[in-house]
Amino acid sequence: MEANRLSLAGSVAVPLFIGLTVIVPFLLLMISFSTPSYIIQIFGNSASAYITRDALANSLEQGSASALLSFAAGLPLGLFFGRYDFRMKKFLTSYSILPFFLPSIVVVFSFMSSFGNSSAITHIVPALSELSRGFTGIIAVNVFFNAPLIMLMTMVAVAGSDPQLEEASASLGAGSLRRFLTTWGRDGMIYGAWGALLAFIYSFAGFTAPLIIGGQKYFTLEAWIYFLARVLDEIGNAAVTGLIEVILLLIPATVYVIFTRSRFTGIAPLRSFARRGSVSTWFLAGALYTALWLLLETYLFSGVLVSSLAPGGRNIFEGFSLLFAPGLINSIGITTAGALLNSLFYGFITAFSATGLGLLWIYSRRRRARTYSVQDLLLFSPLVISSIVLAFSLSAAFSPYVPLDDVWSLIIMAQTVVAIPVVFRIIDAGFQSIPYNVAESSQILGGNSFFEVELPIARSAISSALLFGFAISLGEFAATNFLASPKFISLTVEIYSLQSIRLFDIANAATALLLIISVALFTLVQTIGEGFVGIR
Repeated sequence: MEANRLSLAGSVAVPLFIGLTVIVPFLLLMISFSTPSYIIQIFGNSASAYITRDALANSLEQGSASALLSFAAGLPLGLFFGRYDFRMKKFLTSYSILPFFLPSIVVVFSFMSSFGNSSAITHIVPALSELSRGFTGIIAVNVFFNAPLIMLMTMVAVAGSDPQLEEASASLGAGSLRRFLTTWGRDGMIYGAWGALLAFIYSFAGFTAPLIIGGQKYFTLEAWIYFLARVLDEIGNAAVTGLIEVILLLIPATVYVIFTRSRFTGIAPLRSFARRGSVSTWFLAGALYTALWLLLETYLFSGVLVSSLAPGGRNIFEGFSLLFAPGLINSIGITTAGALLNSLFYGFITAFSATGLGLLWIYSRRRRARTYSVQDLLLFSPLVISSIVLAFSLSAAFSPYVPLDDVWSLIIMAQTVVAIPVVFRIIDAGFQSIPYNVAESSQILGGNSFFEVELPIARSAISSALLFGFAISLGEFAATNFLASPKFISLTVEIYSLQSIRLFDIANAATALLLIISVALFTLVQTIGEGFVGIR
């Protein structure tokens, strides 16, 4: 009886949470502000209508270019790591995936620091400064962020290919190209293409790069919605623009969800695969390309660290000293210690909330049926209702009833929703390895299979889920920036605020601090979670 009640709670709690934090607020926003007059205005001749249409074109252009280039950059990495086995493979794979784990604002500042006008390399090759601004800079940031996603999905497919099928093809006289196209390479390219679709969704709804290094000329719909709602106070226009974005994202997100439900778990253990190839031309080409990618990563990350220092001053750590100076509260309304404590608080609550909901969900799903249901499709709503639209909806629905001192609760709601797709995938993958007959045997013997058998077996996945939930919260910028008052801003929002008021040295120091924390968290995920890597 107790098990039935817990299963019922799991089947109700997750849809109820998604409904109250995503679906209902969005519908209320549309009903309250999305009037026909605003819809007509989008197609009119006003300045706002022109910018909205430009933002739509920017979203499509940036999404398409980023997806194609991310596929081109990430596919060779995935083929190499999935195909070959070599020393230090786990470390190099983890390091290659790291950019996808980092907060988006850290990636943006990495390009600004490493390829900005003040960087040494742009003095040698001035054309490289284009990677830190405008359309080129936005695409560069998107590709660097999303290429590891393509790599991961390709690697999972290639590593899971059947060696016996390849051996059979070789025995029948198939050449290396033929074997690539019909066995291990085909699935790798297919999965990489689906990863590119996800990269399109992320880039179409891009916010951080267009806002910081693009400017209004390169605003996506996401950045334009924020500008309409927060700067121009055109709530109706912002709501209609949000509806347009949701409708346009519905098709690619639905296609991706259907694919992932049937073929892809979104998780891959970073282990050494048995296939160890001889040193061939293809191996050397893959190793060279991978080395260049890792060199680029190292240069970008070192650029953040170097820009946080002041080698010409009396104290090279002057930026960090000013970062923690009490007077900073006069500039942005909060101290760095306060922003960091906010980030840690949001991270802990988000991690435990998302993981707790995930455990209820997996408990219910493993006992009611062994396949996905319609309810599970709600888990992917953040792919359609983006962070800014989500924050906009929560603000419109709950702000009249939530005092300013309790706005942190809305931030946690938004961050939990953003974390759910990743956290639930990690938990799902962890429990997929547990045979149902193990749980059934425990029940026959009178034990509690979930708490006594399944949870201990899946402990590494649960640890990974907690850490990923924390990391996603730590790096979340769009929704937090939309919702937070100065008292409740996070470290990511503090970085943006410092950059906005041109306190660049302090902003660089804060970015370096966030990079160090993020890398430490990623290392902890790889250690405690036995190398599990999740897909957002």
